[in-house]
Amino acid sequence: LRDFSIGRGTRLLRRGGISSPADLPGLVAWFDAGAANSLYEDAGLGTPANDDADVVGSWRDLSGADNHAAQGTAANKPTRQNAEVNGLPVVRFDGSNDQMATPSLDLSDGFGIFIVHKTTGDGMFLSWSGGNHQVRIGEGGGNVLSAFDGTTTRTSGALAIARTEWALVEYIYNGVNLTFYQKGGQAGAAA
Repeated sequence: LRDFSIGRGTRLLRRGGISSPADLPGLVAWFDAGAANSLYEDAGLGTPANDDADVVGSWRDLSGADNHAAQGTAANKPTRQNAEVNGLPVVRFDGSNDQMATPSLDLSDGFGIFIVHKTTGDGMFLSWSGGNHQVRIGEGGGNVLSAFDGTTTRTSGALAIARTEWALVEYIYNGVNLTFYQKGGQAGAAA
């Protein structure tokens, strides 16, 4: 996982790009593995994780909202991997039990999620309380994007770029409809 951000509202990207999290109104979380002072070995943002294969116990939220991601259990911590994407670091989750949690975020009224990812299996990138709310890439090892609405109802679409290649995926939920985008085009939608 290279970058991961969550914001309120619909389509948050603008022409001309962005230079900092402050450029995105309504942003509630921004995680960037390559940002200085963003990865820490402990769950309390204390000991920097700067070296290749360091465990990541906390990931600083760069949005300014202090929704830092943390993992206190050593066996469930992902690792920092240096020089993985264009010479930049990533956070590698093992696909088994590695996970990180943020403070409670109310995503029920809508959100936009942008993920730079590469996965070899079923990757759940976001889940939240109140039922089976999940955002996944490669569900069941397939080449699909999918999301669950709090029940067992799944919305899915085919990936334009193989899940085993680095790619940007965007999920937009406006409180009623969920739409996925990849490679500049819509990959799936559901009400």
